[in-house]
Amino acid sequence: MGLNIRNFSSYNVTNSVVDRFKNETTTLSQSNELTLEWETDSLFIEIGAEISFSRPSNSLNIVSQPFVTQYYFLDTEIELPWKMTLSSESGYTINTQRSDGYNINFLIINLSLEKRFTKRENIVLSIEGNDILNQNIIAQRIVQNNLIIDNRTTIISRYFLARLTYKFNNKKIKTQDESFH
Repeated sequence: MGLNIRNFSSYNVTNSVVDRFKNETTTLSQSNELTLEWETDSLFIEIGAEISFSRPSNSLNIVSQPFVTQYYFLDTEIELPWKMTLSSESGYTINTQRSDGYNINFLIINLSLEKRFTKRENIVLSIEGNDILNQNIIAQRIVQNNLIIDNRTTIISRYFLARLTYKFNNKKIKTQDESFH
């Protein structure tokens, strides 16, 4: 069992000239993440949350446009009988305090089922589903000069994949001398 706590803070200053006026854009960002992991011989679960707050401002526009992004995730891997593994990755994103139409919430779910063959389990056949709910987008805010730009981009959406992998060095044991290099 494990608990991870992460904190990331940044302060950026950018100087520019807009219509012959000096403009200073500053952005204070704060991001905190909390993750709980649990692992046994046949099960791995990771659940967590990340909340990010940004406060951009610039000297030519007194109004600040702070915004928040929340991200909640759950990753699992279950060892099944017959040399099979079921894996899932899911993440829910909440965007707030942005322009109309850009306060977008979306859930991304990826699933994978794999079967290992041979005594060394070095041949792996897997069936994977990416973005099962077909919601894969990027919602991004950029503060630059005296502009605030909200972008919404559709990226690689739902697809399914069958994969056959051959592992050349599966279960290779390192010698004591190799582990020091």
